[in-house]
Amino acid sequence: MEVSYSPFAKQKPSPGKTEETRELKASKEVDVKINKGEVQSSVTAGKEQAAADGAAVQGQAAFLDMLTVWKSEVRLRIRKALKYPKLLRELNLEGTVTVDFTVDRAGHPANIIITSSSGVKTLDDTAVRTVSRAAPYPSPLEFGEEKYSVSIPIAFKLTE
Repeated sequence: MEVSYSPFAKQKPSPGKTEETRELKASKEVDVKINKGEVQSSVTAGKEQAAADGAAVQGQAAFLDMLTVWKSEVRLRIRKALKYPKLLRELNLEGTVTVDFTVDRAGHPANIIITSSSGVKTLDDTAVRTVSRAAPYPSPLEFGEEKYSVSIPIAFKLTE
């Protein structure tokens, strides 16, 4: 009688090894299924995050566009309300004052402070009065904010 070995032939397992082998195979299959599920969840979560990031970038760009327009309107109103003090013009006094303030939802300025003086008290005081006189400003609600703080340089320059 001839005996041949085939890797595909069923072999009798040695006693005590059968249960261990089956448990090991079963646990590997479970691990693979879990890992595949994690990969699938990870891919789905990655796509959702990418979509959310894209929407956030678009939302941020729209916010920045609205904010730029709003700041331009604030500057325009200040420029229109600006009155160069006659005496200082006659004395050829110039300077730039940086004013910080907060615009509330009704468009009114609050907490007006000078963060950079012109070096001429009258110009500094005029800049603060100009910020108040230029109100009301557009509401920061236009771009989704209850209030918004701005820093605006106000230049007093003589032209010939």
